[in-house]
Formats: sequence, structure tokens, C-alpha cells
Amino acid sequence: MVQHPLVAALVFFLMSKFVQSEIGQQLVPENMRTWVPLIAAVLVTSLWARVQGGKADEAVNKLVGKPCPDFNFTVNGEKKTLKGLIEEKKKPVLIDMYRNFCPACGPAADEIDRLAGDSKYKGQAEFLLLNLGPEKDVEEFKKKRNLPGNATHGAIEMNKSVASDFGLMYIPHKVLVDKNGTVVNNFSFGKPLEASLDELLANGGVRKIEEKKTDAVKGAEEEKEEEKEEEKEEDTKASDKKKD
Repeated sequence: MVQHPLVAALVFFLMSKFVQSEIGQQLVPENMRTWVPLIAAVLVTSLWARVQGGKADEAVNKLVGKPCPDFNFTVNGEKKTLKGLIEEKKKPVLIDMYRNFCPACGPAADEIDRLAGDSKYKGQAEFLLLNLGPEKDVEEFKKKRNLPGNATHGAIEMNKSVASDFGLMYIPHKVLVDKNGTVVNNFSFGKPLEASLDELLANGGVRKIEEKKTDAVKGAEEEKEEEKEEEKEEDTKASDKKKD
């Protein structure tokens, strides 16, 4: 994925070249030649962020409510699968996918490890911190962040399948799976982890299915409300006549 700063730098470079060209000097006033590349970079970057953000939201939301895609990961040299872990533990799983070079991944990993060490989650849920790189990066990251190791630390080799399955466009990327293997939340940022986990555990570790009313049901309910209002009006009129 092309990062926003690279897009901005590329647009700025190209527009700087353009305003210095013969055509650019004819079209762009001299007092605006310094500002045009900067303005273009800001506008294009803003548009790029909106488009990419929309794509990311659409991709991650498609997985919610569906069986979580299975994948292989390694913990201390031992090969495991997500499906196998869920079947063995029969508990919800909170997954955090990260890379060592990512600035935002450190604080996110700190939070996952903190939650994993919280007494109220002991024996209630599994916490996975999975590096999207080689296994050697796991210990390096763990030492750098001085993580106590409450969560399970492992490595999942980054590939197109993982990226497409989870709509992975940004890191850190988190996935909350219920004890039946159904995706509860699939997100990159901006979601309250603890609240989502608490709600899931309060529902017995199973994703709560929100009842979606069909148009027919909604229409019938609206008709009933209208009938009640009409009855009230008739009762009021009848009461007024009696008083007269």
C-alpha cells in the first residue's frame, strides 16, 4: 500500500517540475508558483486518504459476522492454526497484527499485553500478538517494548491471502473472534477494544446477533402505531361529546 506521505511527496515533486516548465510558467502566476505544488499535494493527499479509508472500511466490514479465515502462525518454533486454537481453547480470541517498523504498533501491543494480564480476562479469552514478518522479529519487538509476555507472541508470514482475507490495509490490525470462530470486529483503529471484549464476554463469548427488521415488518409496526393514534383521537372526540 502506498502511504500518504509518499503520495504527497510525489505530487509535490511533479507539480514543482510542472510550474518550472515553459507551459507551467505561462499558466501559473509567478507569485503562486511556490504555493501550487503545496496546495496540490494537500488536496490530492486528502482525496487519497478518503478513498483508501472508504475501501478499508468496506473490506473490513465484509468479514464481520462470518467465520474467521484460518491461517498458520508460529509460536516459539511451533506451528499452529487459528482454527486449532479456537477449537482447543473454546474461548474468544483477540488478534493484533503488527510489524516492528510501525510507530503505532508499539502502543497497540502494549494495550493488548495489558488486557491479557488483566485478572478479569484470565481464563476468559486468548490474546495473540502476531508479527507480520519473520519469527526473529517477534523477540526483537518484545524486548524493545519490554513486554511482560501476558499475550501469546507469534509470527504470521505476510502474504496476499492474509491481506485480502482480512482487508488489511493499515497496521496495527486487530480482529476479535468469538468462541465459535465468528468475526465480531475486524478493524485497524478507532475502536474501543476493552468495551468490545467486555460486551462479547457478557454474551457468553458468542457474537450478539442484532435483529434486522425487514421493510414489511417495519411497515406493519408503523400501521399499528397509526391505528393506535386514530383510536386515541376517536376516544378523545367521544369524551368531548359526553362533556357537551
